[in-house]
Amino acid sequence: MDAKKLLEALGSVMTVSGFEERGHAKVKEILSPYFDEIVPAGVAGLACISRCGKENAPLILIDGHLDEIGLIVTDIKTTDF
Repeated sequence: MDAKKLLEALGSVMTVSGFEERGHAKVKEILSPYFDEIVPAGVAGLACISRCGKENAPLILIDGHLDEIGLIVTDIKTTDF
């Protein structure tokens, strides 16, 4: 998968703030070919780990958010003008 398709796939996962865990399975499915291990991290986060096998190898952190803004309609009012 090229980078554009990967970002599109990740962007299509619906993970509203406060309910990020609902998207974890899909995110794991998308990212599993690229990482050795994907584990829960922090509050509703995931840590994706790729091991190179070399002792004292440098570490790289790529940080991103899984959540998006969600809205709920609770009332609709109409007016006559």
